[in-house]
Amino acid sequence: MTSVSTSFHRINADHKLSTWSKLSYLALNWLGNQFPYTAVDPALTIKDFRCDISDAQWRSLNQTSSPSRKLSDLFWKTLPWSKIKKELGSIHFLTAGVVTAARATITHWCHAENARYLGIDSTLSNQWVI
Repeated sequence: MTSVSTSFHRINADHKLSTWSKLSYLALNWLGNQFPYTAVDPALTIKDFRCDISDAQWRSLNQTSSPSRKLSDLFWKTLPWSKIKKELGSIHFLTAGVVTAARATITHWCHAENARYLGIDSTLSNQWVI
């Protein structure tokens, strides 16, 4: 299968990089960022992302989280959980590679009475099932 990428190089950190490879990576990424739409399908419409959230929603996020984690949390947090339950019934979550905080966060967002959570990992813990 052919890899599709908007980058014109294939340097990545899947394997340890030498100092030269690290410098090359930074230089090539800087160069590639100067022409961000070169390898993008011209039929696509590209717009700046705008996230319409309240100050309270923003403050409720973990401020040390990465941007992608914050966007993910906002997505889950703002879903219409009561409408989802009405349409689909009870909500069940399954996570692999469990982090204890995930259970509390997910069930808080969708209201614990509407949800069942099961976390799995290489070892069992009763705190993962509610």
